[in-house]
Amino acid sequence: MEESKKINVLLYDTGSLGNSLIRNFCKSKLLSHIYLLNCDSDYKEKVVFTGYGKTTKIGEHKKFIKENNIDFVIVNSENYLYGGIIDMYKKIIKLPAIGAIKQWFFLEASKSFCKNFMVQNDIKTPEYTIIYNENLVDDYIKKFGLPIVIKDNNLKSGFGSYICYTKWECKKRVKELLKKTKDNPFPFCIVEKFVKGSEISVHFAWDGNELLAFLPVKDFKPFKGKGKVLNTGGMGSFAPAFLSERQKVMLENYINKLKDLFTTLKPDFTGIFVVNLLFTDDELYTLEFNMRPGITEFETLIELFDFDLLEFFYNLATHQLNKCKIKYKENLYSGCITVVDKSFYKQKDKIIKLPLKKLLPANENKLLINKHFGPPDVKGNVLVNKKDKFYTVVNTDFNNPFNGIYAYLKNVNCANVYYRKDIGEIYAE
Repeated sequence: MEESKKINVLLYDTGSLGNSLIRNFCKSKLLSHIYLLNCDSDYKEKVVFTGYGKTTKIGEHKKFIKENNIDFVIVNSENYLYGGIIDMYKKIIKLPAIGAIKQWFFLEASKSFCKNFMVQNDIKTPEYTIIYNENLVDDYIKKFGLPIVIKDNNLKSGFGSYICYTKWECKKRVKELLKKTKDNPFPFCIVEKFVKGSEISVHFAWDGNELLAFLPVKDFKPFKGKGKVLNTGGMGSFAPAFLSERQKVMLENYINKLKDLFTTLKPDFTGIFVVNLLFTDDELYTLEFNMRPGITEFETLIELFDFDLLEFFYNLATHQLNKCKIKYKENLYSGCITVVDKSFYKQKDKIIKLPLKKLLPANENKLLINKHFGPPDVKGNVLVNKKDKFYTVVNTDFNNPFNGIYAYLKNVNCANVYYRKDIGEIYAE
């Protein structure tokens, strides 16, 4: 791309990942301005807050796009993607947009839809069934054994999954999830066979013609007691994931298979999505497709990139991935830890408001702190609901990136926070 070209990008709902994107876009000589909807940022020189997407009429939006010479838009918010906002940009506004159209976002929004997609396309996934009645739990425990995985089918009613170790716990989780979806015509959830193995996440960029794979990332969920996973998102990650030679071959074969599938199906969107995979001794299972970048996982990857990230996103949006080559900084490792409110999973619609200075100690080690900001009128505070993270701490190192992260987190001046304290030890092993 010519350096005389200056890019204007529109970004929805930044959160901590958006903060990471903004920081890296601002390094590019190609950047003119980043326009933000529904969020704020520390970066002021080339970053402009533009208002609220939900209250903007389409005519006003089209006028804004034209007047500010917006080149493309990035949407990472599940609520907007679920609502079909990319379809609007493609069909009505005619603006290049990075994000899945509604048809393909259902791979994330519906666990049953995703499972059907994998079965139809010969993508190996753990055995599962759809369950409509809690009284049938006993039958599937006999079939799959314990532990067993219970998954909420619908993005709109919850996230994540539960690993259940007892019959009582299985029935409790199924009952809870069926109650959540009682207003649906056919309320159900997913019961899946538990497969023991090593999990990784792999991001892919798709421009409508070409599929590129990024380095595998090892990510971590919260836990409560021995292996009991809470119903939340990622709490940390590191990259690159450590794979055996056999696992590398299995992953390469998987990537080639996915490339062939996407070339055949030609999904009509441009975007970055992440696939959660599980290695056993002799199989590679696909657990889930998430049709947007993983928050901690992609933040971890970004710090290893050795290319102009803004130019990459521009080429992605304009169907020019063939011009891109993914390069990484040599001999460098990246790690990330997410810090949240200790009782966030017990909250309902309650919003927690805490001064930012109580959460963020002085950062003398130049770690990357990706803060979650609300709109400008609440700047200086963190507004979070039960599914939001407070902030992420990212570090790179030639040895163990978590040493610096945990040294920093020891100084967090707030008793009501939760973060995993074992990831650095797991990495070291």
